[in-house]
Amino acid sequence: MDSQIHINASCALQVGCGADELIDLLMRCVLDPGDSILDCPPTFTMYKFDAAVNDAKVITVLRNDDFSIDVQGQSRCIDDAMCWLLVALIEHYGL
Repeated sequence: MDSQIHINASCALQVGCGADELIDLLMRCVLDPGDSILDCPPTFTMYKFDAAVNDAKVITVLRNDDFSIDVQGQSRCIDDAMCWLLVALIEHYGL
């Protein structure tokens, strides 16, 4: 595969059957019970679902009215148990 798509040998590539499966696989590999994730809706509903399956806490920071990321809001929520910051691209909102 490297010879066809030119991926650096030190990089990891995960292939799955759609976004839901990949989100599930990554969370199972990375999250421990009690970990936290920071979610910035609108985003994939699977983030919240898979976090619950893995007994992780979901901290939600809504986006600004123009759908930009509320960086100050996120900064106030980050703690030592934070494992992931989840941000989905939102081009489909016409921005």
